[in-house]
Amino acid sequence: MGHLASTGYSLSMDGCNPMDLFLPKLHTLALTNNQLTNLVEIDPLASLPKLQFLSLLDNNITKKPNYRLYVIHKLKSLRLLDFKKVKHKVLSVVQNSNLDAILLAHENTMGRIRKGLVQLEMDKQRWAFISPA
Repeated sequence: MGHLASTGYSLSMDGCNPMDLFLPKLHTLALTNNQLTNLVEIDPLASLPKLQFLSLLDNNITKKPNYRLYVIHKLKSLRLLDFKKVKHKVLSVVQNSNLDAILLAHENTMGRIRKGLVQLEMDKQRWAFISPA
């Protein structure tokens, strides 16, 4: 199988990883409009040695900071991501660095900041209710 398209699913369904169905010749994968939300969810795709063309459009994962760098770092054979060419310069930089730890630390930090902002807004609303101006 050279091409595979899927919509409306996550990569990990009910504890079963579809990538466990080893697909050694798969070179094109379209996971448009699925339920991918975290960068680590694409890690199983690293087991596809010939994957060159990948589309993850219309997934929340594409809105994550450093999404493109993370995916290119994980999937060394990619030539096209979301219908945009993977530039040789970017590829050489991400392959020669330890981006895993950096990108995941950044994502965790951003998550903590978002939680803090939500808590701050809740506190603000609570104080406005207690002591009206």
